Amino acid sequence: MPKRYDATPFVDTSRLTFLERLEYQKLGIMAEELPTIYQNDQMKEVEYNSVLGLFLEKAGRRPKEELDREVEKRREEGPAYPPIEPETTLFGVSRRPVVDVNEDFQLTIAHSYTLKTVLAKYLSVRFGVPIYKNTLILQHPHHPYLMARPDFIALFPDPETGELDRRVLVKCKAASHWKQEEIKAQVPTEHEILCRCEMAMTGLDEAILAYLCDNNEGGVVLYRLDRDYGLETSIIQCAKSFWTENVEAGVLPLPAVPSNAAERDIALYAASRRQYRRPPVLIEQGMPELVSAYTRQKGLCDQYKADLEEAKEQLKRLEFDLSAYMLDREEATCGDVKMRWTRRKTRSVDMDGLALAYPDIYARFVKEKVTPGFEVRLKKSTQTKETKEAA
Repeated sequence: MPKRYDATPFVDTSRLTFLERLEYQKLGIMAEELPTIYQNDQMKEVEYNSVLGLFLEKAGRRPKEELDREVEKRREEGPAYPPIEPETTLFGVSRRPVVDVNEDFQLTIAHSYTLKTVLAKYLSVRFGVPIYKNTLILQHPHHPYLMARPDFIALFPDPETGELDRRVLVKCKAASHWKQEEIKAQVPTEHEILCRCEMAMTGLDEAILAYLCDNNEGGVVLYRLDRDYGLETSIIQCAKSFWTENVEAGVLPLPAVPSNAAERDIALYAASRRQYRRPPVLIEQGMPELVSAYTRQKGLCDQYKADLEEAKEQLKRLEFDLSAYMLDREEATCGDVKMRWTRRKTRSVDMDGLALAYPDIYARFVKEKVTPGFEVRLKKSTQTKETKEAA
């Protein structure tokens, strides 16, 4: 069993703005980022982030000394913008304006922080113990690139002495309505990994993971977690490989499993690198097998697509023939099949007409969005050959 230890304080976030805190978090791997790294290593889909996205964030890190000087200078000049989580406000939500993030994101952060604070106060009353908010980003004493910012620490009575010196990690979450059934059934994997990472970094042996699902009796779902040293070792090893072999070495990590987050980060990275159009390159090594597999699969998809289009045409023809029997009828039934005429009303905006009639209003509300993408085009000869082989 590993030796107990206390984490090393890295920076106090109580007087930092939200963006300043993000800059400090780039200097290491935060506990909430470890589920992405571990699940990617386990060949599991990651929903909200990818290892490539994390790599790009860490690649823009700056020395801690430089950040410390900027924060100190900002304090001397006065609070040009206050932190999102000030030390004394109603339910921890700032009543002062925040100008360093957009309004929608500001409200999201305030909403989440409010519910976490309320849930922590409820747990304090329910268990009859003090629960303290943590404002420190903590470092793992043996792996300084591992960092965590636990939400709360509770002091429970020691079973032997009765003194309030048994520290327990408390993680509070507000459950989205579409995830409540999943949360009531079991702990989400990413949240369990997050808690275990924070336990590993702080040396605490116990954790309480609390979810606020609704305001009815039983609306708070609690899970107790104990240390799992085997899992902690695996997670730390994955984090060490990511930090040393990718971040410090400057080697791009590739997502192991396709996901929306992985596709988004790959496309954004590729778009950021295209400062000018480069001439096409001829790839002779490393990718022929992958390209060949792609062309075979593309041939199969094209064949299935052709079959599907033919089936749709036949279905459309049969639907037309059925409608011929319904010319003077509103509804009809044949066995378990019901048929009827329907009327659909749709509304649309004539964008060209709006631009001509009210150009100022059009300019205010129309937003242009460029979404990076990726495509593979096959030569006609290759595509025909693969389609025949697939057939």
